[in-house]
Amino acid sequence: MLRYGMNNKIKIFLLCLTCFLVFSFKSKAFCEEYKLFPGVIHLDSTISGGKLPPEEMAVIARDAGVEIAIFTDHDTMRWEYGIPPLRKFIRKVIEKGSIHSYGEENYVNTISGLNQKYPDMLIMHGAEAIPFYWWKGSYFTKNLEMMDGHKHILVMGLNNASDYKNLPSIGKGYSRGFAFDTLVSLWPLCFFVFGWFLLPAAKEGIIATLLKTASIICLLLGIIFTINNFPFAAPRYDQYHGDRGIAPYQTVIDYVNSRGGVTFWAHPEVEDVNKAVKEGDKLTVQVIGIDEENGKLALSVKRLSADPWLVVGKKYKTDSKHKGSVTKVAPYGVLIRLERGVEGLIHASKMPSGMVFKIGDEVEVFVESVDLDKRRLSLGVVLTEKPVGYK
Repeated sequence: MLRYGMNNKIKIFLLCLTCFLVFSFKSKAFCEEYKLFPGVIHLDSTISGGKLPPEEMAVIARDAGVEIAIFTDHDTMRWEYGIPPLRKFIRKVIEKGSIHSYGEENYVNTISGLNQKYPDMLIMHGAEAIPFYWWKGSYFTKNLEMMDGHKHILVMGLNNASDYKNLPSIGKGYSRGFAFDTLVSLWPLCFFVFGWFLLPAAKEGIIATLLKTASIICLLLGIIFTINNFPFAAPRYDQYHGDRGIAPYQTVIDYVNSRGGVTFWAHPEVEDVNKAVKEGDKLTVQVIGIDEENGKLALSVKRLSADPWLVVGKKYKTDSKHKGSVTKVAPYGVLIRLERGVEGLIHASKMPSGMVFKIGDEVEVFVESVDLDKRRLSLGVVLTEKPVGYK
């Protein structure tokens, strides 16, 4: 009996030790699942209007101790306005360097080549997509404005050149579909029919000459407007039919998600300029660049604003409570924007059981820790009923 009892105790001890080691390993693995690396994102090279070629940017990043570099050159840089009803014939087009004009396959090969050339770094290709813009006003009344041109989306995780070629974009044009507008766009056929009937009616004399002239004009107009309306199918979105809300942007996001990629707003801090300032307003700005070749100055209002992180240590003390809004929900936790330029993280391990966050939600949080050198705020959720063991 004694031996049996001792054997059981040994077995129980070994079982407990095994469980302890397993859970300790899992806990450690969970903690090491996400690691922080110095990296840079949103790199624009000479491929799409940047100042430096991709390799020179990669070398600068490596020399600065950066381990991850993600290039996000513009997928397209093309803006167009056509005057109705002949938008294809009477139009103004501005096009600059982009992934599309450089060649999607060339772009992927260029960035992938850098990743192989510098194995001590992770160098990835991505894109800055311009899903949509639209025109407001009229050219003839001299109040024509391009709207939503600043709303760009960063795209990362696309696998090949084909993914970039098919990336939805207003610059390349959205897919077309057949609908009622398709029938309306066939109206130039009326010119062909009318011209065809006039031609046999012309016999001799002045009236015959006028009928022939009218017939030829009708046929020419039919040809011109037929070419203008081709391919007789309306695009899913275009720049001539007003604001389409979030639909064009959701189209891009859904496309990227379907290919295993991820998306972010390229300029989340940028507000609608038309709401912030208007023509004639006086602004204090800082000169941040000079383009002597084109006679242009690059100006910034934001550079004159104080860095909010200079006072984070005083304003966001440990255990202090604040209200913020959710800007991102990820597997590792939730990002909370406390003020412009200041965000903190509620780590996944600190998330209350059953609590679900959505982007835009207002949340009351408390500061767990502050790392001013790395500009990090660790946050926790303030609960009305706190579970046992939760601060």
